Amino acid sequence: MSPPPSTPIWPPARKKRRVNDENQPPETPGTPTPRTTKEREGELEILRLTSHEPTPLSRRFKNGFVAPSPKTPSHQPYALASTGRKREKPFAFPISTAIRPLDSLSHAEWNALAHKYDLLKENQSLREYQVEGANCIISRKSDLCVVAPTGAGKSTLWTLPLLAREEGISLVVVPFTTLGVQGENRHRNSKIAATFLCSGNASTSVLERIAQGKERHVVYACPEMLETPAVARVLHSTSFQQRL
Repeated sequence: MSPPPSTPIWPPARKKRRVNDENQPPETPGTPTPRTTKEREGELEILRLTSHEPTPLSRRFKNGFVAPSPKTPSHQPYALASTGRKREKPFAFPISTAIRPLDSLSHAEWNALAHKYDLLKENQSLREYQVEGANCIISRKSDLCVVAPTGAGKSTLWTLPLLAREEGISLVVVPFTTLGVQGENRHRNSKIAATFLCSGNASTSVLERIAQGKERHVVYACPEMLETPAVARVLHSTSFQQRL
């Protein structure tokens, strides 16, 4: 009769130690079962998804400091403001005659105009490419691209064509604020108006004066200033477009 299950058996049964028999061949590991095609496709799909996970952007440094991340503008570039009754509409002035093409002037005629409006000194004369560029602009037949070294007088090309008309606007886009300030100061003692549009010089009176186009006017502005809704009222103005 066997003892009850709760009664411990003494001494306890021990497993026999396995002794390798020289006559018995060693056991070989089992051959792994090959994976199915679906399993391998599943692993490849997981690998493909994990390899394209977005990684955090590394910090950018500028002048030894962490550069701020670029911010998306809150307005649409070159578009009028979506709020405010006055800011939603461009400046409106009585429509006048648009600028028309003019015939080419001779070298002597351009020199006479440049001296009359203090664009050149008495002992100075215009260069040949400046005369050709000015005639191309007043003809309004094609675009003009000028490549010249520093100090060759490229800035004369956006002022010289205004001398052949009584009214007109030259819009000069500058990459740096210092260039806009220098351009405005260059015309301070001349007979041609000049304005540098910036955040500190963009009042309603300044914008209205530019949009009217009732004088010879050189307007300097940075690209980011042209994209603002305030300047968009000038760019969309019919009187400004006819004098540009």
